[in-house]
Amino acid sequence: MVKKNLSVILIVFFVLFFSFSALAQENLARETFSRPPFTLIFQQETEHFRGLLIFYPGGRVNPEAYFWFGEKIAQHDFLVAVVDFPFNLGVLAPNRARAVHRFLLNEGWSWEGQPIIGGHSLGGAMAARFADNNPVGGLFLWAAYPPSWTDLSDAEFPVLVLMAENDGLATTKDVEKGITQLPPQSRVHLIQGGIHSFFGRYGLQRGDGEPEITREEQETQIFEVMFEFLKDNFK
Repeated sequence: MVKKNLSVILIVFFVLFFSFSALAQENLARETFSRPPFTLIFQQETEHFRGLLIFYPGGRVNPEAYFWFGEKIAQHDFLVAVVDFPFNLGVLAPNRARAVHRFLLNEGWSWEGQPIIGGHSLGGAMAARFADNNPVGGLFLWAAYPPSWTDLSDAEFPVLVLMAENDGLATTKDVEKGITQLPPQSRVHLIQGGIHSFFGRYGLQRGDGEPEITREEQETQIFEVMFEFLKDNFK
């Protein structure tokens, strides 16, 4: 009898869990803007968001490759803006986050604090460059490090660095060297067995290393570490 009751409880739990997950997905919306060019991902029933997260895609990578992350974070009442760049190169418009921020304020969007900016690879480097010259609430770097002329070692905002063990493009050695340009209290997380290409959904990149985990496993780590970072620093 006890086993039967336990089975019923577990079934009810999983039904409720997946029902709530499905409802959260259904409430998500995406809007694409052209001036400035970016895609906004958000919960439709939220009026005041926990924060604005601006994402810079990797070099020559379509912004859609990072919508998977934006959708997961948006379910927790963050406003997520995935930026478009000319020829998908952040280096051609490194300050575009400023225009995105201004546009959203002018359109009446509301959130807590300064924007949280970050990105993958070249996008992360350009996000660090932006953070060096503009007010931001936080910075996150995926397989990325600041440009050599950028010094954020005295920055007071929280910083998170994610690097992949088998990354053949932004090697752990390169990223660790770049960490010296960041605040000493920065969080650093190594994804064991991960690679550069698994930060986004755009296929395998030439010159990358060999993965020892699946794309799904790497995405799970990325989301969990990112969410913990956001939860701890942006209430």
